[in-house]
Amino acid sequence: MRKKGFTLIELIISMAIIAILAAILVPNISSYIKKANNEKAKDIAAIVFSNSMRSYMKDGKFQREDVLNNINEDLNIKDNEVDVASLYDSEITVDFKVSKLEYEVKIDGEQSRYDFKQK
Repeated sequence: MRKKGFTLIELIISMAIIAILAAILVPNISSYIKKANNEKAKDIAAIVFSNSMRSYMKDGKFQREDVLNNINEDLNIKDNEVDVASLYDSEITVDFKVSKLEYEVKIDGEQSRYDFKQK
């Protein structure tokens, strides 16, 4: 009578094939996740810029609390995830996090432009 089941060789070959496929897929998946987080950070930077400019257009200068309120209102970001530092009345720097990575947006109110970079 013949026993049903797999031999040790069949199991080892199956596990080797699964390990090879995993070694191929994991780096691809992690690069897609990194790209997605970078795109998300770019979108957040654009929203931060528009909300900061909304504050700037009201008073002709950046008000730290007003900028924070505008950002939190639109993005629902926790206070510890966003830091606003005012350099001058017409320039402001906003730091924020996306998936444990830190990003910085420098906004120039007079020129209506911003620079975005990962820290």
